[in-house]
Amino acid sequence: MHAPPAVAAGTSVQDGQPEAPEDLPLAIRIQVDPKFSPAMLARLGKGRVEVHFEVAPDGSVSQATVTDSSHARLNGPVLHAVAQWKFEPLQHAQPGAAVLAFDVEQP
Repeated sequence: MHAPPAVAAGTSVQDGQPEAPEDLPLAIRIQVDPKFSPAMLARLGKGRVEVHFEVAPDGSVSQATVTDSSHARLNGPVLHAVAQWKFEPLQHAQPGAAVLAFDVEQP
């Protein structure tokens, strides 16, 4: 008779395979803002960029991709900023997403 597979705390077994540990809420430690030129901000007035990314166990960000954008010229500065974000350490890599929006007409 074989012993059942060992399962780490916080996981469960379904169909003989351990499930992935539950994702925890992401807690950002360092959030770098995108740098837009004043001319770009004046020309566009407002904008929005949605980014999806992976947070590594050490809290660093990788694989950032734009999934929606009001203007392609915003994408580069947003991706550069998001790549510098740092989150609290995690037990395993987790997906993340953010929407960065600006409106230069707002006080």
